[in-house]
Amino acid sequence: MNLTITGISKHSISMLLFILLAVFFAGCLNLEQKTVLKQDGSGTMKIHYWSKISNLNISKDIGGFSFDESRARQNFSSPNTEIINSKLEENMNDSTSHMNVELKFKDINQLSSAAGFKTVRVSWKETGGGMEFSYTIPEDSSNSHNVYVKSSKLIYEVEFPAEVKETNGTKNGNKVVWNRTIADLKTDLVMTAIVEKEGRSCGLFGVEFPLLALAGIIMISIKAKKKK
Repeated sequence: MNLTITGISKHSISMLLFILLAVFFAGCLNLEQKTVLKQDGSGTMKIHYWSKISNLNISKDIGGFSFDESRARQNFSSPNTEIINSKLEENMNDSTSHMNVELKFKDINQLSSAAGFKTVRVSWKETGGGMEFSYTIPEDSSNSHNVYVKSSKLIYEVEFPAEVKETNGTKNGNKVVWNRTIADLKTDLVMTAIVEKEGRSCGLFGVEFPLLALAGIIMISIKAKKKK
């Protein structure tokens, strides 16, 4: 049988080439994601991803991330998320293209309802030890072995509503940062944190209430002594 590059065989080769190029260029993507999370699960997020302009000659999409403002808005929009702003910029000094998307969400647990987060698994729930946070990016073994991915950047930052007790990231006050690369996606990338439940150690039901109660007892005692 002669499998010349005609008809179906040509189409198959074209598709294979497209897939191979998509895999190659996915390793050239950099991402920075900053989230401000509230106690009730709502919050805001700023997503910044960038790549070399030359990587966008074939397609404006790299690894599911679009370098088109309209498509970027569609990717991150859902009944749970609202786009505040999206902007595409080019830096000619280093020949890079940068997409910035700012959004707000009602419930971080429903983040995957937007196409741009469809593979992400997020959990924010109350446990006996406080609030438990988990953000998982599934493995991408096809790209993790790409020779270019070690220089790529995956930066995730979350500002929590209260003190962070435990985390597998780098803690700075109520903020936690996870610095990774696409090479780390040989397995699932799981980012976790245990956060103090907001209001547990402050306000009238924390430190201040016992102090006020003690002050009240002292005042009553003083008045009682004066009457005697």
